[in-house]
Amino acid sequence: MQTPDDTSRQRQAGTVPASANTELAEEIEALLATFQDRLLARDFDALESLMTDDFTYVDPKGSTLDRPSLLERERRGAEGKPETQIEHRLLSARSIGPDAEALIELRFRTVIRRGSSEVVYQGRGRERVTLARAESGWRFRTVVIEEQEMTRNGQTAGDEAIEEMHRGA
Repeated sequence: MQTPDDTSRQRQAGTVPASANTELAEEIEALLATFQDRLLARDFDALESLMTDDFTYVDPKGSTLDRPSLLERERRGAEGKPETQIEHRLLSARSIGPDAEALIELRFRTVIRRGSSEVVYQGRGRERVTLARAESGWRFRTVVIEEQEMTRNGQTAGDEAIEEMHRGA
């Protein structure tokens, strides 16, 4: 006789035991922390290894960047950014066959120096990511920015501010 907490029954019903969700969440949190550390360290080769070959980034307007284009944007934007802070918070995670999907909230603050002037960008956003399992662990397959708000020197800024911030100095 099966009981309601029988894991074989839960799997048949298509749900995942809470312990598996916890493990998945921990693995995704670790990937996010590694990605953030590599981004802040400007280790673009390591960042590349955290993305699948077919990686796609989608901004809030629907424009896309592939892996090489996103990495080039990050390299270009790293110049003149003496201070960047990023915080991620995993809102949800679920398995989808061999892949996983996560909803992530992020907050950031970046200072860009141009000569003697300084521009401070701050914002928050929400992104939905799809992850693929690789031998070395999870890798990012897609990042879709679903929501984004930003300020430039304390004033509300539009979509152009993101590209401006990524251009760096």
